[in-house]
Amino acid sequence: MGLSHRRLWVPPCSDWLLLPSDIMVDKDGVMPPLEEEMDDVDLAYRAPEKKTLQEIQQLDEGDESLNKYKRVLLGPIPVGVVDKDVYMMGSYGPRAEEYEFLTPPDEAPKGMLVRGTYHIKSFFIDDDRTDHLSWEWHLCIKKDWKD
Repeated sequence: MGLSHRRLWVPPCSDWLLLPSDIMVDKDGVMPPLEEEMDDVDLAYRAPEKKTLQEIQQLDEGDESLNKYKRVLLGPIPVGVVDKDVYMMGSYGPRAEEYEFLTPPDEAPKGMLVRGTYHIKSFFIDDDRTDHLSWEWHLCIKKDWKD
């Protein structure tokens, strides 16, 4: 079956999908049925298997160029005070037993950008800003604890 072309107006900013039947007819001017055309066309596209968002993110972990792009795009993480929490414990008189004070639970952020070593300064002061107890400690957040 010989094919000849015909003119078809398409808007310049079109998102339309043009099928072969839109631009070709046989030499008698008859369009072949769509099913017949689709049987002749071998589609090479195969839909990828479905993956969760977590699986897709794990694929990106080893991509150094993507990680570098993210660092350039987001900028450097500022070094310094990340967070400051102040808890008022109240006023307590002296006694033989120890006092116990639990701070409210705090959820740590997740992800690659918060990994690293944090230097923490803790202290116990009174209303007059007298330092009764101070200590420093480190918190290391890693993905794997093998190293």
